[in-house]
Amino acid sequence: MAIVNEDAATTGKIGKFTLNYKNKFEIDISGQTSLDNVDKAEWKPLAAGINNSTPAANDTTTNDEYYDGEGFGTSDVTSKRLQLTLAGNRLEGDPAQDYIAAKQLAIGDDLKTLFRWTQPSGDTITGVITLTSIVSSGGAPGAKQTFSVVIVFNGKPDFEPAITTDDGDNTVAVTNVTVAPATASVEVDKTTKLSTTVAPDNATNKTIAYKSSDEKIATVASDGTVTGVAAGSATITATADGKSGTSAITVTAAE
Repeated sequence: MAIVNEDAATTGKIGKFTLNYKNKFEIDISGQTSLDNVDKAEWKPLAAGINNSTPAANDTTTNDEYYDGEGFGTSDVTSKRLQLTLAGNRLEGDPAQDYIAAKQLAIGDDLKTLFRWTQPSGDTITGVITLTSIVSSGGAPGAKQTFSVVIVFNGKPDFEPAITTDDGDNTVAVTNVTVAPATASVEVDKTTKLSTTVAPDNATNKTIAYKSSDEKIATVASDGTVTGVAAGSATITATADGKSGTSAITVTAAE
């Protein structure tokens, strides 16, 4: 077993070599199939049980030879189809793995969803993907079950570079804020707690600020606790690094 020293565990590097665990993979388990719906995605990390990742560009090339080439040819890349193979051991109860494993017999659009890959540099690749070659079991009798999936990006994904400060440090921007539950009900003078997820996991500024659209109906504390004030409806907005998510709150009269 490789032993990673404390500095490497903190920086993700050994010398000038970046360790692979600095790559962060997230999958939308709500099945959104448009980049316009990134804010509606329910992102879950695809990390637990995964011990290998292999990206591939799948270049399509044309090879040509011309009379003025003196016998030498040229090659041009005319298209790409980005894919990522993730493999490891099946971990039941992990939301990301469970979502993928449940698709093993699916076909067509049921295999499409959103996927986000945050690279060690902080650059983020987000796109609509198709889940292919799903394997959620198998292996030797005394071994852990295997798990693998090939993530195939459909079309050109969105690429968001890391923000680099003047001193050369990379700042990883927040790309999505999700508030759960998306809708909730609470009685007057009672409370309910919202949970907010900021993506990617390695975002530099994950500080969350909450705000109520109508404090005469519902108030919200800094930890996401909502208190019903009067019967009616209000929207709670959670904001981190300029990105926001919301939860629709209905306040009912006390019984």
